[in-house]
Amino acid sequence: MTKKKKITLITGILIFIILALGSVAAKHLVTASSLKNQKIEKPVFKNTPQVLEEKKLIKEKLIEYEDMHIPRLKIIAKALEDTDTPLVNAQSREGIKEINAILKDLEAQNWGNTDDENFNKAVKELHQDAVTAYKYKLEFLEASSVWSKENPAKGLLKFINLSNKMADNWEYFIKKSDIYLK
Repeated sequence: MTKKKKITLITGILIFIILALGSVAAKHLVTASSLKNQKIEKPVFKNTPQVLEEKKLIKEKLIEYEDMHIPRLKIIAKALEDTDTPLVNAQSREGIKEINAILKDLEAQNWGNTDDENFNKAVKELHQDAVTAYKYKLEFLEASSVWSKENPAKGLLKFINLSNKMADNWEYFIKKSDIYLK
C-alpha cells in the first residue's frame, strides 16, 4: 500500500467514525473546545399549546434536514474509508448542493413566534446555532471536494481539523436542540 493510500485510509477511518458514530465518537476523538464544554441550560418557558406546536414544527424541520444530508455524509465517510477519492469528490459536490438548499430554507425559517417570550428567545438562538452548524458542514464538504481532487496527504491536517470543527458544532447543536425542544 502506498503512503498516499495509507494516509487517505487513516483519514477516512477517522472521519467515518466521527460522522457515522456521531456524538459518542466525537466526544472521544475531537479535541475539547470551549463550545463543546459549554454547559447548556434549559431555558424557562411554559409549554403552552402554541409553544408545543412550534416545538413540533421545528423538530419536523430538523428531521427533514437530516434526512436530506446524513445519507450522503455516510457515503462520503465510506468512500473515505475505501480511499475512493473520486467518489468523495462527486458526493461532496452533491452534498454542497444539499447543504446550500438546507441553509436557504433554514435562513427563511422564522422560529419563535409564540405567546412565550422566553421560548421565542431560546429558539431564535437555536436557529442561529443550526445555521452555524450547517455552515460548518458546508465548509467541510467544500474542503472535502477540493481535498479529494488534490494530493490527499497535502492538506490532511487541515482537513482533519475542519472535520473536527464540524463534528464539534454539530454535537453542540444536537445537544442544545434536544434540551430546548423536549
